[in-house]
Amino acid sequence: MIKPEPGTYPSYYDGFLVDLPNEIIPYLEEQKKVYLKTVTHLDDDQYAFAYEKGKWSLAQVMQHINDVERIFAYRALCVSRGEKQNLNGFDQNEYIRPHKEIKVSQLINEFSSLRDSNIYFCQGLSADQWMLKGKASGFEFQMSAFIYAMAGHLDHHLNIINSRYLIS
Repeated sequence: MIKPEPGTYPSYYDGFLVDLPNEIIPYLEEQKKVYLKTVTHLDDDQYAFAYEKGKWSLAQVMQHINDVERIFAYRALCVSRGEKQNLNGFDQNEYIRPHKEIKVSQLINEFSSLRDSNIYFCQGLSADQWMLKGKASGFEFQMSAFIYAMAGHLDHHLNIINSRYLIS
């Protein structure tokens, strides 16, 4: 696997991909440990906390992380199998459930399972599959960009969680 070069994905993904290492699978494995250590064993008040009116609660951020993990994996799967159709975008705000409907323990288990599944998926890809091109939201993507964006998206939210949700 080779980290995708700028121009093989839309420029709005640059912020997610710029600081990532070339070897993404070990990074995904380590990132899983960091994320779970960060969000496990918090109390209900911390999961319900939103740092500003109109912002998502921490539990809702966790749900969003799971949604995006799943969506990027789906896009990577489609492109890796040669899908030629444009893959639809999504409205992240429409996907968020009210805080009271969210079971945090389920979100934690779900993320762990999703990430493990995505790592196994990545391990089974050929070098050629990492380089395939497809379309999502009307933009051309190299397949590997979805996997790297998955990691960059989680890094982005880990930074927000640590700086805005877990302040003492």
